[in-house]
Amino acid sequence: MQCMKILDNQMIVWVKKLLYNKKIQTFVVGFILLLGIGCRFLVSIRGFNYDFESYLLVVDSIDQNNNVYTLTDRYNYGPLWFHLLRFLFILSSEDKLLFRYYLITFLSLIDIGIFWILFKKYGKLAGIFFFINPISIIITGYHNQFDNLAILLGIFSVIVLDSNKEKSINLRNISGLLLLGLSLVSKHVLFLFPLWLALKQKNNKFMIITILVPYFIFILSFIPYWHDGYKGIINNVFLYESWNNGYFYSLLVPDFFKLLFSSRTIWVTLLIFFAIYFKEKNNLDSLFLYTSILVIASPAVTNQYLAIVIPFLAVNFKNPISLLYSIVGFWFLLIDSNGLHFDFQNPLGQLSRDIFYPVLILLLVLVFIMSNWQENIKNQFKNFVNRVY
Repeated sequence: MQCMKILDNQMIVWVKKLLYNKKIQTFVVGFILLLGIGCRFLVSIRGFNYDFESYLLVVDSIDQNNNVYTLTDRYNYGPLWFHLLRFLFILSSEDKLLFRYYLITFLSLIDIGIFWILFKKYGKLAGIFFFINPISIIITGYHNQFDNLAILLGIFSVIVLDSNKEKSINLRNISGLLLLGLSLVSKHVLFLFPLWLALKQKNNKFMIITILVPYFIFILSFIPYWHDGYKGIINNVFLYESWNNGYFYSLLVPDFFKLLFSSRTIWVTLLIFFAIYFKEKNNLDSLFLYTSILVIASPAVTNQYLAIVIPFLAVNFKNPISLLYSIVGFWFLLIDSNGLHFDFQNPLGQLSRDIFYPVLILLLVLVFIMSNWQENIKNQFKNFVNRVY
């Protein structure tokens, strides 16, 4: 028995040495990156959908010296993304297949950036959970959606702001806010996040600057295209509405509030409420919490929204519901006609969205609740049990 204990202890020591061995860690990280990138290219074999077709229309319009905002209603973002698309298209010698590969490579590099920050800030498993998450893989590799670009720029923004130790307004503060503005110019996922940051400020001047600078950059980016493109910018960017499915609104908002408020009003109200509620949280945690509320209460949910919250779930990877969300979302993206469209004798057809989306939203709500109030819920439950018995 003594020999067995000694062997067990030696085994534990050996395993720990392996886990903390830098060469082995480097090998594991390299393997994870290669696996994740390979899977992103693998899913692209299934073809492409509406998103990539829209990108082709955009680069074609630029080739003809047209204003993107006057030509198509299929571009609903700031100008940064179409400039990046044009750059990648030129780099590919205007070969559509090569353009797709460059696009996937670029988006994979963005995912690597998010992976590395999660890896460093929240631990190895958080980074791995994000990068080899099947939802991240499919949205990057097949959908080629770029919410990850806006999120990475937002992450860089709060890291720059957090690394500034001075209380006064300075170049580092402004640089962080410019990055946040650039995030909005790429895709306005973080459209209310400047408010979240502003409410954390003790300095009233910096509070105002925190709100003004990102929005100023966003508005400024449209000026070169405004003269003949203002109608497209207003209708397709500022007033754009996606599928009005509002699952959170229909499932969890009481009927009384539905009589008074629209799903969009509830969405914005919740984003503002939690900006106040979480104002003591650090900036990076706040950003991930923001993305979770953004998706949960959104009046429109589409496939790419499922990936916006994967960094938030990666931070909460120890919660088994985070894994369940990933599995359910993966299965949905496998069978959905806008996803990988595998035919597994799915009898639900398009109705599967009205089943999977609500389930995913409810799972996300549970992760959000448990990530913020799990201990309080446990204590309340213990007190209840003690009172009963």
